[in-house]
Amino acid sequence: MKNKLFNWIGGKKWLAKELNEVFNNYSEIDCYVEPFAGGLGSFFFTLDSLKKIKVKKVYLNDINNTIITTYKLIKEDYKSVYKRYEEVEIEYNKTIPEIAFKLHKTKDKQELKELLQKSRDYYNKIKSQFNKEKDKNSLESTALFLFLAQHCFNGVYRENGKGEFNTPYNWECGVPNLKNKLELLKSYSRIFNEMHIEFFNTDCFSFMEEVLEKEDKILLYCDPPYLNLEIGENKYNKEHFGKPQQLELLNYYKKFNNVVFSNHFYELFENFCNENNFKYKKCYRKNIMSSKNETRSEKISEILAYKC
Repeated sequence: MKNKLFNWIGGKKWLAKELNEVFNNYSEIDCYVEPFAGGLGSFFFTLDSLKKIKVKKVYLNDINNTIITTYKLIKEDYKSVYKRYEEVEIEYNKTIPEIAFKLHKTKDKQELKELLQKSRDYYNKIKSQFNKEKDKNSLESTALFLFLAQHCFNGVYRENGKGEFNTPYNWECGVPNLKNKLELLKSYSRIFNEMHIEFFNTDCFSFMEEVLEKEDKILLYCDPPYLNLEIGENKYNKEHFGKPQQLELLNYYKKFNNVVFSNHFYELFENFCNENNFKYKKCYRKNIMSSKNETRSEKISEILAYKC
């Protein structure tokens, strides 16, 4: 999937090559399972490999209700989702002065900020409306979320401690090509239906137990929130998945025959692999989640481990 609906901190585009190499080690897999689906980067970037090993069913879970509802509604009725989203975008477009489209987002940054005050206010109004929306399973909530994802800073989903969407406005007058956006939603819907994806919104442990009861020949891929033994990366939603949960998750890996997992490269995970016959490799990524510019170019080591 070349384009995506929103950016997800911790996405696995950078690890796609290594993930595909690992997935190609498996065979006779009926069911692919992800307890931490997030922005679906892992799934989309390994889709060809999953087809190659003849996966027939896909179970995707995330604790975040907003994104799971978005995926479900796109699967079921992407046209209705798009129709409401389009209305919000058209109203937003009316707030942008014509002259703003002629300015450069970097060179004319200050002038753009002055011109886009009403646009920023509209964005904040939609953000407030989205956070007050009582029924997060509604089409309205999904359409508002897609708008916010389009116009928030860096397109990144982020929550505050109350679970409210709090990414600020991006101060850019770019309006998406609505025809392309409709095609993107259509593509998501087609893939969701072709791969017989079932979406879940629960904690990872309840999800894995449910899948174990109904399926065998499972390939499990776990990309949980990073374990941070040092300070330096941002928490981006209200949920906390700390060391006790990470240790519990390691015990769950023992219940599955075919398991792949990724995380920061710590001795804890290395020892687990050596003690439980997991193969593993060390991979490196840029520190894109750091809040400090000077540390974003640093390389962060991650572990990609698997058993088959």
